[in-house]
Parts: sequence; structure tokens; C-alpha cells
Amino acid sequence: MNKIISYFSWLAKYYLGFIFAFELLILKDRLNRKNKTYILLYHRITDDDDAKKISYPLDAGLISKKEFEWQMRYLSKKYQIVSLKNLVLSLKNKKKLSSVSIAITFDDGYKDNYLNAYPILKKYNIPATIFLVSDYIGTNKIFWWDKVTYVLRYNKLAKKRIKKDFLIHKILVDLRKLDEIKREKIIEDLVNKSNISLAKIQKSNPVLSWDEIKKMNECRLIDFASHTKTHPLLTKLENYQLKEEIYNSKLEIEKRLGKKIYFFAYPYSEANQSIKTAAKKAGYLAAFFADINQEDKLNKLFSLKRIVPLEGLTWIKKII
Repeated sequence: MNKIISYFSWLAKYYLGFIFAFELLILKDRLNRKNKTYILLYHRITDDDDAKKISYPLDAGLISKKEFEWQMRYLSKKYQIVSLKNLVLSLKNKKKLSSVSIAITFDDGYKDNYLNAYPILKKYNIPATIFLVSDYIGTNKIFWWDKVTYVLRYNKLAKKRIKKDFLIHKILVDLRKLDEIKREKIIEDLVNKSNISLAKIQKSNPVLSWDEIKKMNECRLIDFASHTKTHPLLTKLENYQLKEEIYNSKLEIEKRLGKKIYFFAYPYSEANQSIKTAAKKAGYLAAFFADINQEDKLNKLFSLKRIVPLEGLTWIKKII
């Protein structure tokens, strides 16, 4: 009888020890998550009716106004949303923030950032940073991917949108690899043969004006940063061209807004050590990729990863 009691006593201690160890692991995971920082990347916040009509390149970072508001409401209740500057400074100074901290960013500078995202950010008192392609701001210029997407979307390439989107995705990836002059020639021919006017494409894909940017800047919730002058593939540029794109875009935005610009985002999320060095020399505090983990122990602040949100709750629970 004593042996039986001893056995069950040992068994109880064993399993209690196992449970305790398991709970310690859960606690450790929670503590690790508590001090995590995340940077989210959006591109376009469309009118609810347009969400399925517009296709951002590779369908990344485009969601409806309704979905964006839901995400901002959920994230602001559940986590601490901080400015990109505060988040980067905490990383630079190796200072842990008190809870899971999230920063909101946008790339390119589309007008719907002002029309659709800005009112929601103000409503929930959420800071955000918009990375601008400076030569496009306040103009009627159209990003090359918007021309291609619009022309292909509204031509009879496939009966079902899913097939059409797959084709558009492939074409955009292939075009991105080309020399800029060659790519522009192909796109010009494509637009001309489509009989679709550039004005119609521009109307569907307008960019911010400097007046809209200044209004958001006055709010102090919204900050601005550089995404180059013309959104080129930086790895294909000569050193003098890198300076033009990385440094001069910074100067232009600073001149327009009358304040320092601290952050830079790599177009197409491609950068090598020379590009990171050029960004450092230009006076940026940090630079960012999009949804790509670029491990670089020597240049951590110039290799920061951002997460492109999807619709719904699944991605949040999986990542954060």
C-alpha cells in the first residue's frame, strides 16, 4: 500500500513539475511578446465600393476603408500604437517599450491616404508615417504599375478576375526587373494599343497634393518620410543616381514641410550595403523594407522589416 501511495505521490510531483515548467514557458513567451515591436505597411485605403476594382502591385497593402477602420479600432484597443519615431528611438537606445507596440506606415503617397485613412487615424488618435515619392506629389504622374494594372484589368484577358490577377501579378514582376527606359517603352505601347486614356487611369490612381500633406502635417499625428524621388530599383543605379534619389528626395520634402525628415523606405524592398550606406550618409535615422526579413547585425536600423496587413483577424493573431 505504501508503495502505491509513494508511486502516486511521485507521479503527482512529476506532472505538477511538468505543468509548472509548461506554465513558465507560456509566461516567458508572453513576456517576450510583451516587448515586441511591429511596423505595419499599407499602400492604399480605398472606398469600400472600389476595394475589389483596384489592384495594387502584387495586391499588397490595399484594403477597404471599412476594413482599415476595423483594424485601427481593434489594434488601438488591444495594443499600444506609437509613432514610428518613438519606436525607432526605442530600438536605437535599446529601450524596451512597456507593451506590444505597433507603428503604422504608408508607402507612395496616394490621395486615399488623405481622403480615407487620415479621418480614421484622427478618430482613433493614431500616429502614422507616410513615405512619399517626392517627384510624383502634386502632379498628374501615374506610377507605372497603375498604368499596367488598369489597362490589363479592363481588357478581356480572362473571363475570371482570379486568372486576370494572376497574369497581372506575373507581368508586374517581370516588368519590374527591366531597365526603366525599356519598361516605359513597353508600357507606352500597351497603353496606346488599349485606347484607354491616361487621364482615366490617373483619375483612378491620384496621388497626394502638397496642400493635403501640409494639412496632415499640421495635425501632428501624421509624419512624412522619403520613398525616393521616382521609385526606381535602387540596385540598378549608379552612385550619383543613388544620391539624387535618396538625398535629394529628403531635401525636397524637408523644404516643403520646413522640418527634418528621418526615415527612408527602399522601393521594391531591395537594397544592398552601398544603398544602406548612402541612406546613412544622407542623414536618415533608419530605413525600411516591406515584409522581407533582411538580417543585418551591422545595420539593424537600416534593415527594419514591416508587415503588410491582410484583411480579417487571422494575420494579427498569427503575427502579433
